[in-house]
Amino acid sequence: GGTIGVPVTVNPAEIKGYTLVDGQTAQTIMLDAKKGQTVTFYYQADDQNNITVTLVDSNTGDQVGNPQQPAGHTGEELNLGKDSDQITIPEGYHYATPDELPIGTTQPGNLTWTTNKQDTKVYVVGNEVKETDENAVKVHHYLEGTTTSLKSDDALGGRVGGKVTASPAQIAGYTLVDGHVDQ
Repeated sequence: GGTIGVPVTVNPAEIKGYTLVDGQTAQTIMLDAKKGQTVTFYYQADDQNNITVTLVDSNTGDQVGNPQQPAGHTGEELNLGKDSDQITIPEGYHYATPDELPIGTTQPGNLTWTTNKQDTKVYVVGNEVKETDENAVKVHHYLEGTTTSLKSDDALGGRVGGKVTASPAQIAGYTLVDGHVDQ
């Protein structure tokens, strides 16, 4: 507003999360009785990395790896879906499907970067490890103080990130050394 024929100064607004593009300053215009005028200022979105994504094993409830803070810009969307290239799921895990989530739990929707801190959880599941897989747990049964095998090795499967219990074998003619129990 103002009076026709009197100069009016139009200043760029300060918009949280955005920076005025360099080279722009306040503009002075003269109000005209017959036509409106337009003043345009251009802004760029600020860099943001204030969304923290924590990966959680849906079977154990344990955190998997370190929290991630992907980078983006104000107003951009962070893809938290299974096809996201903005978060990294560690080797041996996969994005949990609805059937793999605990009852009453859902994967989060995508988030939009703002100037506020945001925290979210993405659920993952450890891949199955079969007894025949290279990364299965191998259990040796050795004569104390040697690498002489008393029985063939056992192999234990399970899930990446899950617990596996290795129990001592009963071997005829041998006694388990004290202090060696289920591990």
